[in-house]
Amino acid sequence: MLNKLLNLRNRKKKGFTLIELIVVLVIMAILAAAAIPTVMGYIDNSRRASYLANMRAILQAAETTLTEARANGVTITTGDSTMDGSTGGTTFKAAMLKKLPNDLQNVDVGTTKPATKDHYNVVIKNISSTDTEVVEIQACYNDKGEVVTLTPGQGSTVMDSGSPTSTPTPTSTPG
Repeated sequence: MLNKLLNLRNRKKKGFTLIELIVVLVIMAILAAAAIPTVMGYIDNSRRASYLANMRAILQAAETTLTEARANGVTITTGDSTMDGSTGGTTFKAAMLKKLPNDLQNVDVGTTKPATKDHYNVVIKNISSTDTEVVEIQACYNDKGEVVTLTPGQGSTVMDSGSPTSTPTPTSTPG
């Protein structure tokens, strides 16, 4: 009987002790706590970069629409963004959306900041009685209402819940 007890005691131990498992879990928790904010920052930056790429495409479509309107002698009014003249009453928005891919059709024209995620806004203004320019492109890129703004010739500004981290001064773009 004594031999059986000694054999059980001397048998090789398999597995980990509870203390070893707890230590490993604590180390993993510390590493996760340090890594998660960094990864979330990368995700946020990549999302913002994606929106900026879309905004550049929208800017190009808007400026192309304005250039075509100028070439055809069409006047665009910013009040309702209606294109008068040979376009037969087509709106600026409709003409611009034709130049954008199907997955980028959630674009509005006006001065109201986009309120929901994945929406864009083009702000245009009359610089003379016959000419209009793009002032900025705005996009709401998350559920917190943060807006990124692209101003032609000046880059982008991020607005956290509507308060800008810096306010760009609009400049005219060559047309």
